[in-house]
Amino acid sequence: MPNAARKVLEPFLSFRFPDKMGDFHGGVREALGRVPDQSIRTHVERYVHSYSHNEEGDISTTVDSSEAVTVLRSLFHMMKVVDREHFEAMCRALMGDEAELLAPPLGSVLPDLADGNDSVELPRSQDAGGA
Repeated sequence: MPNAARKVLEPFLSFRFPDKMGDFHGGVREALGRVPDQSIRTHVERYVHSYSHNEEGDISTTVDSSEAVTVLRSLFHMMKVVDREHFEAMCRALMGDEAELLAPPLGSVLPDLADGNDSVELPRSQDAGGA
């Protein structure tokens, strides 16, 4: 899941911030700097950097599926905030339902991001360290 998230994010960042092409961390910083919600910035940055390239080769490292859902929602929300037109066109091209991508998982207490509110508080993961 983390590599899939990074594979979606890298071309988006290269398209949106061509001067950061080849500088994934710089592109992430640039994009996240435009997102008003600190919890979304924290989720995206921590998840993508922590899991997308397991440099230690530790295959026992597991990805919490509930965290993955929250982070992917945050990733799509970030893309919408950074470039709403591109995000909406991507949804149309892929026949994706924008409301479904941004909606909280069933049974979740997370806020619904599909309402267009670009400033929401997502619960922090207990292991996020408050970063």
